[in-house]
Amino acid sequence: MKNIKLIYSKNSTLKTKISICIPTFNRHNTYLKDSIESVLNQSSSMPIELIVCDNSTPSDNFILYLDRILSSNKRIKLLYFIQNSNVGMYANWNSCIELSNSNWITILNDDDLLDQSWLKNASDFLNKGRQNELAYFKISFFGDKYKKSKYSLLNLFLNIRFLFSNISRLNLYDIFNRTMVGGSLGVLFNKKSAIEINKFNLGFLHPCSDYDFFSSYVIKYGGYYINQPGGKYRYEANETFKKGVQEKFVIGSSKIRRNIIDGVALPSLIKKSLYFGNILHTYLSFKLYESSVENFRIPGIKKTEFFSVSHIPLVILKVILKIIYLPMFFVK
Repeated sequence: MKNIKLIYSKNSTLKTKISICIPTFNRHNTYLKDSIESVLNQSSSMPIELIVCDNSTPSDNFILYLDRILSSNKRIKLLYFIQNSNVGMYANWNSCIELSNSNWITILNDDDLLDQSWLKNASDFLNKGRQNELAYFKISFFGDKYKKSKYSLLNLFLNIRFLFSNISRLNLYDIFNRTMVGGSLGVLFNKKSAIEINKFNLGFLHPCSDYDFFSSYVIKYGGYYINQPGGKYRYEANETFKKGVQEKFVIGSSKIRRNIIDGVALPSLIKKSLYFGNILHTYLSFKLYESSVENFRIPGIKKTEFFSVSHIPLVILKVILKIIYLPMFFVK
């Protein structure tokens, strides 16, 4: 690949089935070490490829750190690349996909952690003869920004089917309800299939490219929710929590949902209810981030359409939304 350089490798001839890819930028002295060590601490002895794709340049001390932690490790193939310049978040994710030498990939953000049983759980999933379906795993949350949602019990009830099975097929209902939270954390997907759907869309609104990618992937190839530990998502004061970024996420997610509704074959009346559900969903998201909808142009939504729901308690609106989305549960 042009404009990217391999600066460090370890056990480079090792053959692997799964690549764990960490795109990073300026976190060598903070969380990146934690993320790397969560890979090294996997309970499975299965050989893995660890790719770090860096939008910055690590210090000599960081390279010495890699030497030290990998000195006696023969099951980790590490390839550390640096971009010639900062290409941005999702372009760096795409580089990870292209640089992988394995058939299966997960993208681990440089402030998150893999659960120590993730590799075993991922291997068990693949050993059941999967072709290209992706797998989401159960994740937990931590960090100084994490607050347990006051709607946690409601969300648990509405997703109760996941509690009674170790593996559940994902559908459009799950995509719309964001069952798959945590971005890319612990998500296992097939490299060839990711390339076939053109990887992460760089032209899309910045915070939503992962939602767009994984939604498109599940719709085309299928996916499963695995009720086994996957990772730990860190809530900290970073780019994600800036108000402007959150508002872009709301608008982009609304557009993704509308595009999906446009593309499914359903009776006109049901489609109209789903479009209304998207309006309601967008309104609830703005309320979550304590933002005013008045300042934004939202594709397919008129500002006046929010006023019909603005006087109803949020918990009731959330229940209504889940009911409106129910037809998506049965779309093949």
